[in-house]
Amino acid sequence: MTRTHWGITNLDRKLPDGSAYPGSEVICVYWIAFQREQGHTVKITGSIELAPAKPKNWTPYLSITKEMAVGWVQDALGAERVASIEAELTNEINEKLRPTHQLGLPWLVPDPLPPLPYSLGYKTPEG
Repeated sequence: MTRTHWGITNLDRKLPDGSAYPGSEVICVYWIAFQREQGHTVKITGSIELAPAKPKNWTPYLSITKEMAVGWVQDALGAERVASIEAELTNEINEKLRPTHQLGLPWLVPDPLPPLPYSLGYKTPEG
């Protein structure tokens, strides 16, 4: 089974304004979930708005790690939605690895058979 990778593409933060917190506060986390296999990549992106931090659970901006931010995203999404995203990615990567349909136009595909060296016996209007 292909592993889903979670990442953070950006953090939106309110800049300090002299309030009780000593630094800026993250208000939105932009995330990506993706799977890669055999040269194919599929992804889903989104964003999560965070509730205002309380003094006891506030983390200084420079102390936030990728793992913390991914944890905030997955907590906000909930286990069921995280599982749904991962299942959707797995289905997409499986479709790329084992396609069930293909786009194309038959008149643009070269005939796979060479022309016959003899006539099939059909009469043409000329003869």
